[in-house]
Amino acid sequence: MVSEVERQPVPYAPVNNVLTVIRRFRDHGLGDTLSIGELQRIGIPEGNAPRTLAALRFLGLIDQEEHRTAAFERLGRAKSNEYNETLSEIIRDAYSEVFAIVDPAQNTEIEIADAFRGLQPERQRNRMITLFMGLCREAGIVTSGRTPEARPRRRQLPNGAVDEQSAATRPPLRRRTTSPTAEQPVPPGLDLRLLSGLMQQLPKDGKWTQARRDRWLQAMAANLDVIVQVAEQDQNADSGAEAPLEG
Repeated sequence: MVSEVERQPVPYAPVNNVLTVIRRFRDHGLGDTLSIGELQRIGIPEGNAPRTLAALRFLGLIDQEEHRTAAFERLGRAKSNEYNETLSEIIRDAYSEVFAIVDPAQNTEIEIADAFRGLQPERQRNRMITLFMGLCREAGIVTSGRTPEARPRRRQLPNGAVDEQSAATRPPLRRRTTSPTAEQPVPPGLDLRLLSGLMQQLPKDGKWTQARRDRWLQAMAANLDVIVQVAEQDQNADSGAEAPLEG
């Protein structure tokens, strides 16, 4: 087990910035040293450049002197049909502590989030997870349209036993409609920093490639799944609760 002293901080750079560097190297090449200035030259925002370097270092793509490593060279030379497997090996090696606990292709968002508990810097856990899941999607470890298995619902029976029902078997709910002009307060404790960070990644010139737009939408959906949970309302709740489907 890695001690707290030996454990290096887990990166939390925007996944698009990290992938920009990887794709730029594969398509056009890069200088031998990846300095902050070099990252800015290829389009990484100045404020994100240090975090992007930290992510590349964590993945083992650059060394402490910011020189490209053999792993990065191997990733750059990988053919299209070898790219996913090569990147997957790099990700699994860098995040070995997380993969020892969960399989992002099988476990729920809650279980994945729990695997990052205790990793530093802890206050950036949501951004760590966003980067991790984005890299896993890029490598094909997680498919873009995967819906994680829902956590079973636990219900106390009269005899004291516990009945577990998968959320997948619950009847769908009809959501209550509200006026589009009605003010919707943010629930206490809801952390919207993940969504705020994604909103800041929207293109300032209003133009995107289809692939980048799709990745942004996937990241937004994944983060909504992490911070907003769908809860079944009590049937005895007041008229403001969600109404069950008729029939």
